[in-house]
Amino acid sequence: MLVMLSHSNLHYGISLEELGARDAFSNFELLKKVKAPPPNKVRQAKIPKGQYLWVVAKAVKSFNVYQFDGVEWIKKLSFPMGYGKNLGNKQRLGDKKTPEGNYWVNNIFPGKRRGPRFGALVFSLNYPNAQDRLKGKTGGGIWIHGPNQSQRLSPTLGCLKVGNKDLLKLLKCEGPLPVVILPKDKLYTHPAGLDLKWLKVELPLWQQRFASTHFNNLKWRKGLYRKAKRFSDKLLLRKKT
Repeated sequence: MLVMLSHSNLHYGISLEELGARDAFSNFELLKKVKAPPPNKVRQAKIPKGQYLWVVAKAVKSFNVYQFDGVEWIKKLSFPMGYGKNLGNKQRLGDKKTPEGNYWVNNIFPGKRRGPRFGALVFSLNYPNAQDRLKGKTGGGIWIHGPNQSQRLSPTLGCLKVGNKDLLKLLKCEGPLPVVILPKDKLYTHPAGLDLKWLKVELPLWQQRFASTHFNNLKWRKGLYRKAKRFSDKLLLRKKT
């Protein structure tokens, strides 16, 4: 669903996900009454060369990293992952399910800050987004994080879990980071087979957000990488001992 917002005399097609990111509306009853504009009236951005897209496949427990080369999406990385203990799309707080849909990384911080249970790094997702809230979904704190010293990718309470070394690779992905989490019955992960209209619509606002945060600071990212690497090595040593 899309709504129209007016800003500086320009009219934009804004997705519900964007509204959630900007907190443009706090009254979701109002959103339900807003009619979507015709598809040809929705402004879509061109996907820039170098843009990353993370695609998560529950069916095969794989975390896939794609990058757009200006013409097509190229797979850069693929590694195993774990997800929620219970199958299905997350609906409410405590159901131990991993959400399915289109999300964005909205924060990155050292896993050490949350304790060894969450591994070297934490990427938080914007669940529940505005569309989730319209559907009455609850909960929060959905992260992409690492394992503890056991290094096992065991089922989670709803988060996505990948290896600590793979987390460090994800930190090298620059720019705003969209994440597609596919349901268990979807096997095809290549972006060519996915509907990415949402990405083209939402990307401009997330580009603005990324540019105005410390995520865009190379010095900060290098410092975080060093901290995460040290903590990852420390967890590995604990396992050996």
